[in-house]
Amino acid sequence: MSTNVIDPSKAWHAGHFQTRTELSWENQVNPKENEDHALELIVLDGPKGAIVLAGTATAIVIFIWIAFYLLVFLPRGVIQ
Repeated sequence: MSTNVIDPSKAWHAGHFQTRTELSWENQVNPKENEDHALELIVLDGPKGAIVLAGTATAIVIFIWIAFYLLVFLPRGVIQ
């Protein structure tokens, strides 16, 4: 029984799997010759910066909302 598990350290490129070390900048003679390959190297790790930025912004907004609730609404008490 065989399993179809893909190794995450390999990337599909030009019809066959290549490891990250084969796709690294150090192994490229001139990345400007093949802009698509250079772009693939950049995008290979995914949008980590955008996810971190969105998570940080969301955490700040939630923190401000909780602080406003605790420091403004609760001390005022019930309004009749």
